[in-house]
Amino acid sequence: MALAAVVGLALGAAAVPALAQALSPSRAAFERLDRDHDGLLTFEEFRLR
Repeated sequence: MALAAVVGLALGAAAVPALAQALSPSRAAFERLDRDHDGLLTFEEFRLR
């Protein structure tokens, strides 16, 4: 039973990032454009896309 719980948690942890991107495509697009990952999108980052 404990092994099943650990396996379930591991599979859930692996699926969370994919699920987050599927639920928030605009956030995923922003993350791709924000090359220095400072939370701000400069003209240069946008222009170089």
